[in-house]
Amino acid sequence: MLNLIPPLLLIIAALTILILSRTRVNLGRVWLVALISSALVWVLVVALGILRPGGFQVENWITAFPGPTRFSLNYTPNTWVLGFLLSSMLVIVLLTEAKTLQDQNQLAILATEMILTAIGFLAVMANSALAYLVTWVMIDLIEFGLLSLINKDEGIHRSITISLVLRMLGSLLMVYVLVMMNNGKNSAELPGLIVFFIAGLRIGILPIHKNYTNVSTLKRGVGTILRFIPSLTVASFLFFINPGTYTPALLLFLKIVLSIGAIYGALAWLLAKDELDGRVFWILSIGCLSLIAFLIQSFAAILG
Repeated sequence: MLNLIPPLLLIIAALTILILSRTRVNLGRVWLVALISSALVWVLVVALGILRPGGFQVENWITAFPGPTRFSLNYTPNTWVLGFLLSSMLVIVLLTEAKTLQDQNQLAILATEMILTAIGFLAVMANSALAYLVTWVMIDLIEFGLLSLINKDEGIHRSITISLVLRMLGSLLMVYVLVMMNNGKNSAELPGLIVFFIAGLRIGILPIHKNYTNVSTLKRGVGTILRFIPSLTVASFLFFINPGTYTPALLLFLKIVLSIGAIYGALAWLLAKDELDGRVFWILSIGCLSLIAFLIQSFAAILG
């Protein structure tokens, strides 16, 4: 249960910020509340890595599927690293946003960032297929709401919708995994392409994530949260799931395609006009390399 304290603290702090945004309180003071809460969460995550408390688990959450519906949240040594990265990223993002706070609407964005990070904590702690499915759907819904808040352009909205629909397709494939596990299969017996497409759709490779705003301050702040949380949660999933079954020819083909993708991402990142425009290609390159490590079962290399 102690593992749930950081995300709960972030949610409470975010709700407090939303309430304060309705008043005439000084923006700097509200930002300070967010920063102190996030710094405290960072300290708690470090403490959890040292203490290693037990996790949270609910058996047979959905009675129609008694087998695979265990909802389990807990850190492993690998996923704790992802939680530490999440907490560190939030603190850094809040520090960079200090000079860009100009109106009350940005407080709503700040609060949503904290809520999204809180769900991200739950996703990297996920230790069952159902836990990944639930947290991924929550992340997608929150992200769609946040992107709708910061973007008014119809063309960008269309791009956002297509991207999220494709990502939710990865969640629908997770439903297939739940059904297969309910029929007695373990993750090692699953079709490898199903697992591969779940990871590829969720991590931002199929399709490549795009920058959904041209405002540099938003790309540096909320854009960082939106781009890295899906990738970190998929890294957690790769530690949890077995690669599944592949024919030798298919495995070779996937490794070749991912290698080409990694090289392309690296070159595109190198040629990008700045680090913000190049970030999506960096994620593409690292994502491809992580999937190669997953396919060859070199799990220590997934984190890079």
